[in-house]
Amino acid sequence: MSFFIDIDYIVYSCGNNNKGQLGLGDTTNRNIPSKIENLPPIKYVADSGNHTLLVDFERLVYSCGSNHMGQLGLGDNENRNIPSKIENLPPIKYIACGFGHTILVDFEGIVYSCGSNNFGQLGLGDNKRRNIPSKIPNLPPIKYVACSIDHTLFVDFEGIVYSCGNNNNGQLGLGDNKNRNIPSKILNLPQIKYIACGEYNSTFVDIEGIVYSCGYNIFVQSDYNKEKNIPSKIKNLPLIDNLGNPEEITTYYKSARNAI
Repeated sequence: MSFFIDIDYIVYSCGNNNKGQLGLGDTTNRNIPSKIENLPPIKYVADSGNHTLLVDFERLVYSCGSNHMGQLGLGDNENRNIPSKIENLPPIKYIACGFGHTILVDFEGIVYSCGSNNFGQLGLGDNKRRNIPSKIPNLPPIKYVACSIDHTLFVDFEGIVYSCGNNNNGQLGLGDNKNRNIPSKILNLPQIKYIACGEYNSTFVDIEGIVYSCGYNIFVQSDYNKEKNIPSKIKNLPLIDNLGNPEEITTYYKSARNAI
């Protein structure tokens, strides 16, 4: 599925629509972009492939698509094929979609989460799913986040990274393979500017443009042909810079092949 925002901030969508994730009022797939009606001007969009979030210029959030885990944040588990406003949220600065969960960051750096939580990826201290966004306690102000199928990364304003969720392949970078339901600080990383989640791996770019990775490594995401549970520097890469505004990088990496 793909989304396009024109110069008037009108949104068009196409692709898979089996859960109504295109926001077009039905569940019919599209092979040409179609305008999403009855939306205010939209600033940016995030999607998981199964559900979609849209943020307008008032920083209100709308959601549509699959909701079987409560990832739309609408207080129930019914799918939506029209974008519906998530109520009772402060103005939202940044959004990210995991496969079955949603993360939202407000302008004070407070983080909210909802949806699937079987591995603790919501960071709420338990493994219970939520169908309304719930505040994650005991985090410093967070600048931006990244989600994968079932783990989550957070970066604070000092460039410190925290992780929670599925850690079966060491993708949390915490030196072991134990899942976490509370965001835990990743040690021994330099100040980080960008983060990305593959399906079972994580990638980090520091302020100098050096790239680190951890997790499942069958496709050789790093220079080690095995799993790594601590972030390791990727050798023989040029320095990475100019990736855009990290507060609006909302791409969900659907497979480990696309992680870096």
